[in-house]
Amino acid sequence: MPTAKYPHLMDTEQSNLTYEDFVRARKVHWMQKATALDSDVRIPQSEKIELGEDASNFMISAQGPDGLYAVFEDSDEVGWFYIYDSLSKCILKATHVYNRSNVSVGAEDVDVGWSADGEICCVAI
Repeated sequence: MPTAKYPHLMDTEQSNLTYEDFVRARKVHWMQKATALDSDVRIPQSEKIELGEDASNFMISAQGPDGLYAVFEDSDEVGWFYIYDSLSKCILKATHVYNRSNVSVGAEDVDVGWSADGEICCVAI
């Protein structure tokens, strides 16, 4: 299963997942969810990101069933794990994984995958 470690590569091997569509979906998601999060959880500063800009430290994705993607993003000072629906171009779920002030993580430390039956996805750090 192919993965993309950098945003500008996301559309080369995975025709249904583009960085620009993902960033748009993330912006909408965070606009809706920002007020419900605890104050110690840092959200990506997506309003400052230009759509073509390589704004993430790294992103890793894995294609699942029916246009779904598991996407891990290390963005500035925070790590988030997303379930992205490429057909409706929206974030279905998002989970805060870490704040960079507490850990030191590189792209080589992260893997994203799906179970063989496509029912479970995970991120391993």
